[in-house]
Formats: sequence, structure tokens, C-alpha cells
Amino acid sequence: MNSIWHYINDTVKSSKLPPVSLGNRQSDKLPLMVNCAGAYNQILKSYNYNPKGRLDYYLMYIASGEATVYDGDEFVVAKEGSIIVFPPSKGYKHTSDDTPISYLWVHFTGSDVPSILNRYDIKMFPEINEANGESKVSSRFQKLFDG
Repeated sequence: MNSIWHYINDTVKSSKLPPVSLGNRQSDKLPLMVNCAGAYNQILKSYNYNPKGRLDYYLMYIASGEATVYDGDEFVVAKEGSIIVFPPSKGYKHTSDDTPISYLWVHFTGSDVPSILNRYDIKMFPEINEANGESKVSSRFQKLFDG
């Protein structure tokens, strides 16, 4: 898996903007809206830190490898097949050691997000969700980047 990403309708007005600002918005105008999504593949140590969190939800699916995930109070090890959902405005950090890791991520918002997550029994971090049928998860993420 190559590292790829897409940010919806964002133009960078300054090269000094931190990358986390791209696609980072909250909106209740639609039931569900994907702000940005991507696939990350790293063969060396990985680190992602956002102490204030994002305005939207952040879903991370561990396709291979494992990550240690922190929210300032707790940490858990998320293994292959884990789905982690960070709620808006909740700081987080995730790291991996020197072993390869691949994960898929999506940032989303919308008026129906809480009820959608509840309907599918998807819990917020620090709880970890386990994917059933992981090949379906990967193929559905790929559709975000097709056409």
C-alpha cells in the first residue's frame, strides 16, 4: 500500500499552516461529510501528535502492524484490524516502533455522525473497535480515492 491522501476543497493560503489544519472542519449542514482521507505506509518509526485534537472525527484503521495510541490520560496498543475513533476536540498521539505499519484514516463530520456511530456500535477512544472482514474495510477505503 502506498501512502496517499485527499483533502476536500482546501487551498493552502500560507506555507506556514500546520498540516492538521487542512480539511479540519466541523459542520452540521449534511448528515455525513468526509473532510479528508488517506492511506499511510511507514517502514520506520511513526509519530502523529495533535494535543488539541481536531474539529471533526478522526477514524484510524490499522491495516498492518501496530500503534501505541495516547489521549493524554490513557494509552492502548492498537493491533492489525483495530479501528480507533477520536472524537472532535480530543487531543491524541499515536506512535509505532521501528516495525512497518500501514493504516487508513478518514476525518469526517455531520449532523448524523453520533447516531451513525451508535447504530454500528462504534466506540470512541480509548475503546478500540475490531474490524470484521478487514479486506472489506480496505476495499471500501480504496473507493474514496477512485474517480
